[in-house]
Amino acid sequence: MNNSLGDGPLGGELADLEQALRRSVPAVPAGLEQRVLSAVQRELAAGPRGRNGWAGFAAAAAAMVLVTLNFTLAATRPDDLAPPGPDPQQVQAVYKDIRAALPELSEAEARRQSLLLMAAAQLPPAPALPRPPAMTAASRAQLNQLLENDHGLRSVLD
Repeated sequence: MNNSLGDGPLGGELADLEQALRRSVPAVPAGLEQRVLSAVQRELAAGPRGRNGWAGFAAAAAAMVLVTLNFTLAATRPDDLAPPGPDPQQVQAVYKDIRAALPELSEAEARRQSLLLMAAAQLPPAPALPRPPAMTAASRAQLNQLLENDHGLRSVLD
């Protein structure tokens, strides 16, 4: 079997190309092979770099165990993340006060209200926001005038 690209319909052009490619291979400089071999021998003699052997493996394994334990403990104890609930004795005392003050409430509604009051007592205080100024009569008249003149705006607000 002939591996030449010159066989076939484009034989002449491909044969010329094949010859040109064979001639274009540069010659290896003198001493290159010896320099490469000596560099490889130096690297092999130096040993592996960036590895600490057994100590590095042990440190990486210990770090992985600690991280895994941390995530596992955090995932199995969600009660540590939740705020504490209301004290049952305080809820019972509030329930009794509600039943005494409002006897017409059902027992279930009184319990619900006592739980709500105790939960609201544990909320952090919210900042007092300033109230927007009240609309004056002149401002209201101007708004009404604008609404009467612009039917598109009125349809959006209606």
